Amino acid sequence: MFNNTSNANASLNRKSNTQTQSFESNFNAQNWANEPNQSVFIKRIPHWFGEDEIYHTMSYLGKISRIHIVDVSPTKGSGRMAFVHYDHWFNNNHSQNVRIEILNSNDNTYVQSVCNPITYEYFMMHLTYNRRPIPRSTYDVDQLTDMINTLNSENTIMKQKMSLMTEKMNYQESVIKIMMEKLGFATNPSSAL
Repeated sequence: MFNNTSNANASLNRKSNTQTQSFESNFNAQNWANEPNQSVFIKRIPHWFGEDEIYHTMSYLGKISRIHIVDVSPTKGSGRMAFVHYDHWFNNNHSQNVRIEILNSNDNTYVQSVCNPITYEYFMMHLTYNRRPIPRSTYDVDQLTDMINTLNSENTIMKQKMSLMTEKMNYQESVIKIMMEKLGFATNPSSAL
């Protein structure tokens, strides 16, 4: 999909061939750089950097389909990371150059400076590719609703079966208790077994 320069294609092909060998067997850097439905991993984001800020900062790469922020630490402002999922990459120089930089850097990272427009606080945003993106759901709302209803029905049936089994177990314990009393054994059926 890099059509502007042959150097971009050569650079992507050269790096992706060497990088693919060191990653999980199902990840291909060339596919990440060229194919639709890929995602970018932002290694750390500050507490003030939310979905809107990510959208406005990252939309130059491609058409964003969803953004997922993960809080991995309860400490305010630390331990947050984000995944930005794209329907497709834009075919412009800036988008291509960022992807080339990610593939060609030693740590597969592109560093971008971002400023908080209110406090003028800067942070360095480290972008890399997401090797294990969660696939988008192919179910529509009606299908998901039907699945939830089916699970709820099955759950209700299981609860009824468990209630019936509990009743049977209680009945059997009472029968065992009566029989043990008649035979002169202890009155607690579990202690006699």
